[in-house]
Amino acid sequence: MKKIELIFETTCPNAQAVREMLKSISTELGVQLNVTETNKDDANAPEYARQLSSPTLLVDGEDVVADGSGGGNACRIYRTPDGRMTGIPPRAAVLDALRKSQRKQRWGLLAFIPVVLTALLPVVSCPACWPLYASVLASLGLTFVDYTPYIGPVMIAFAAMAAGGIGYYWNRTRKWLPAVTGLVGIAIIVIGKLTESNTLVIYTGGFIAALAFALGMMPSKKIRQDNCETC
Repeated sequence: MKKIELIFETTCPNAQAVREMLKSISTELGVQLNVTETNKDDANAPEYARQLSSPTLLVDGEDVVADGSGGGNACRIYRTPDGRMTGIPPRAAVLDALRKSQRKQRWGLLAFIPVVLTALLPVVSCPACWPLYASVLASLGLTFVDYTPYIGPVMIAFAAMAAGGIGYYWNRTRKWLPAVTGLVGIAIIVIGKLTESNTLVIYTGGFIAALAFALGMMPSKKIRQDNCETC
């Protein structure tokens, strides 16, 4: 998850209940929560936090309960699905927001797939093989084109795209192991493809990149809370 922010004021009686709910939810979802806390009474609190009631919970910058009740300096009152009034965000709303964020961050690692597929393209450097390629493409209704000169730029472009996707994934999850593994796999693929087109090196890089995606899909039960020490 990129960011979960608890906004509260010093005298808020419900902030601790929100913290306890987040700990419980982190265990239920099996995800690592990157929680920050903003005391709206702090002189350095951002303007958007000052305009929100306490407590308010934001996931990726969005209010988990976007019903228009989050403004002002009074204690915030929420309505549960069954109509009851409560001083903390409904658990169902928080779960829904966290699950949506979780689904988004998991697909960040898919960005390395284009570079893996490109690595599997044969280098059309053998004239004796051209008739074979031409016949295969003709059966598909396509025209044979020697794409070898373009493999280098395409690989570099896809590698940059993949690195950006992995950076996006890391920024949302702070999971360094799958991120670093994915970057290593991509680097090996590119090096193997652009140097000697070593099949073993290319497939090794592809395996490592696939491993990175598998690691990224694995849930983490750790919870990380960056709490304000003075709050």
